[in-house]
Amino acid sequence: MGVKGLSKFIKENIPNAINKRKLSDFSDSVVAIDTNYYIYKYTISTDDFVKKFASQYLHLISFGIKPLYVFDGKPPSEKQKVIEKRKKVNQKKNIEVTNSSIKQLKRFFKDYNIPYLECIAEADFICSQLSRHDVIRGCISDDMDFLTLGCKYLYREYYQYSDEIVEYSLDEILKEFTPEQLIDISIFLGCDYCDRVQDNVNRSHSISVYNLFKTYQNLEGVWNYLYDNNMFIYVDEARANNIISQWPKAREILRNNNNFCYDDMNDRIEELLEQLHDTNDKLYVIKEYVHDKQIGEKCIKPSPIINRLKNNMFAMLV
Repeated sequence: MGVKGLSKFIKENIPNAINKRKLSDFSDSVVAIDTNYYIYKYTISTDDFVKKFASQYLHLISFGIKPLYVFDGKPPSEKQKVIEKRKKVNQKKNIEVTNSSIKQLKRFFKDYNIPYLECIAEADFICSQLSRHDVIRGCISDDMDFLTLGCKYLYREYYQYSDEIVEYSLDEILKEFTPEQLIDISIFLGCDYCDRVQDNVNRSHSISVYNLFKTYQNLEGVWNYLYDNNMFIYVDEARANNIISQWPKAREILRNNNNFCYDDMNDRIEELLEQLHDTNDKLYVIKEYVHDKQIGEKCIKPSPIINRLKNNMFAMLV
């Protein structure tokens, strides 16, 4: 989900940040793919999710785009409550993505030399770091927290039958709000790392989040205004203190900077960047740099999907 309501917030208040673009506009650009997001999406829509990824890859490279598939690593502990809630929802919908499914997809990427990356953090953190260092142009995902985390361009509404995509520009957003304000707005609207502030606002009160942050600048200022004017519902002092106490850690996580809780993530990215600067072939270096030692003949049984793709991949490319 990312940040609840952030897309609507941007559409209503910063429309210049959103543009429909042709995929051909990004020819010769490295664009990251939020792989776990599409694993779930393709698992829902088809029984042959690996073939769906093959089609996606072929679709993107047909426009000259260089896809870099990024897998999720370990999420922050603050996200555990959200993860458990989503698991229950997926179980009710009979949606299950297993470690075997992920290994199967990695094996496919390895077999066809399709570059992929997995670090210790989740994909949105990794992609945003790579974007900040201009390793990638942006990321294809529907999760809005990529922007909050510092990804320069987020590409949403990607469909394999279309030659267009919707681009969200972080630079345009930052013409209205600072990065710290964007983080506070995301916390207010609802992120994965703390309780959603907006859920506590009495719906009988009509508020403009945009105007509130323009006037009161930060989360504390907005909170104090709403609290002093009795615009919250069921928020006593204990509840207020509990909500406010979650903000420092959420802010730390969303800053996604050198003090981020995963100590070695930035070191690994810096190593990757050093290798990238030594060659003109970014995708080759990423492929050489990143490998999954857990993938081997003992880990995965030969897949009929992979065998079928091996037989027809070159025919698909012609």
